[in-house]
Amino acid sequence: LEFELITNRPIYPAFEQAIAGIADRKPLSGKIKKQADQFKAACGLNGKPLVEFAGKCLITGLAGNLTDTKRDLSRTIVDWSATSDAVARARLGAMRQMVRDKAGYAGTNRNVIRHTDVLATLDVPDVDELLPCPASLPKTGDVVEREQLSEAIALIPKFDKPLLVHAAGGVGKTVFMDSLAKALSAKHEVVFFDCFGGGAYRAPEDSRHLPKRGLVHIVNTIACHGRCDPLLPDNDYVESLVRAFRRRLSQCVKTLSTAYADRQLILFIDAIDNAAMHAHDRNEDSFPTLLLESFHHSGPIPGVRLIVSCRTEHKIISAKDVPFRDFKLKPFSLSETETCLRDRLPN
Repeated sequence: LEFELITNRPIYPAFEQAIAGIADRKPLSGKIKKQADQFKAACGLNGKPLVEFAGKCLITGLAGNLTDTKRDLSRTIVDWSATSDAVARARLGAMRQMVRDKAGYAGTNRNVIRHTDVLATLDVPDVDELLPCPASLPKTGDVVEREQLSEAIALIPKFDKPLLVHAAGGVGKTVFMDSLAKALSAKHEVVFFDCFGGGAYRAPEDSRHLPKRGLVHIVNTIACHGRCDPLLPDNDYVESLVRAFRRRLSQCVKTLSTAYADRQLILFIDAIDNAAMHAHDRNEDSFPTLLLESFHHSGPIPGVRLIVSCRTEHKIISAKDVPFRDFKLKPFSLSETETCLRDRLPN
């Protein structure tokens, strides 16, 4: 739990130093001690609770002027939109008008800006549109740890191309990808995207193969973890979406580097052949293929690893001519089969 007070006025330096001094148990004097005494009297705490509260208390002052604030808002809306100037300007205008209405006579008795107000102003009909492609992984019971898992984990820090996990249907690619993601999540930032969606990928209302849905879902998943800024949905400008997506990945890596020296962002995209074939049938773009092409032609993003999967016979349609690190998942060995059967068949 943290407490943050944000104001549009500058913060008295002695007050900031007083809070930091209480949290660090430093001896205080002069103006700083006077501010510390006021802080202590206002919160009504003493001893260890006072120290803990001060350590969780953050006072943020905004020293900029109105012009700077308007400019920052404009840049933020444009960046979140990653779309045409006209759409971004419309969202910006609607946001400004909403704040004016809330602050003026029209906002009498209802002048609190809630998240539903912001979503409506940004033309987001429902909060679920920010994360439009939920995973639907099958329940498999006790998972057999594959003998190839350690081999795949050892490859992660070494490869400079996307890693393509492939096998025939039914061998267990999705379960292997999920196991690999869970094994790496302790040391790295992991995002898992399910292109199959339990078969929902064929539904017109799902369309998770589209960049405006798949890329937005991945970015906003990372944003929910506090690693980058979000992306707004309903964007048909593929080029600007891919550019914004790459910026968000770089932003995530930079955020991670402030706390962890060697923590990487690892993207798992499962069943990219389903997305590629469905996109081909509908004469549309498949975002995993676009992402592979971007990593090849524009270059990889430092600190980001991309791991995808498909059926072996679908590698060409899934990855086209993009070079990748090949990883063939083998069927269960005799030992793995025995483990699987003993977990499921008594006696």
